Amino acid sequence: MTSRSRTNPTVLRELAHARTGDKGHLVTMAVVARNKTDYRQLREHLTPQVVREHLAGRISGNVARFEMPGTTTLLFVCERDPTDTVNTSLHRDRHGKTLSGDLLDLIVPFADRPTH
Repeated sequence: MTSRSRTNPTVLRELAHARTGDKGHLVTMAVVARNKTDYRQLREHLTPQVVREHLAGRISGNVARFEMPGTTTLLFVCERDPTDTVNTSLHRDRHGKTLSGDLLDLIVPFADRPTH
């Protein structure tokens, strides 16, 4: 196998997996990098602003990020509109569980990442 530099964008799902939970108008998303190298690079790119912009259709309030480097996890706590809750949402997925899948569609710019 040979390696080369990757200079093209990468889909987040190639670098991490994610889980979502919700309570009222808050959505919590854990993004777990597949390895420490990807975690370091995701910390640089996956900011609260990037998450808010990518999920703008469902996330309308503040986004806070918490780092868990021992587990290569970034935890995002996101605010939805107060009318977008389990009891009041008109979205097909009222719980917001599919938001982590939507986030994994995010294009992440990675340079100098070895590929095989």
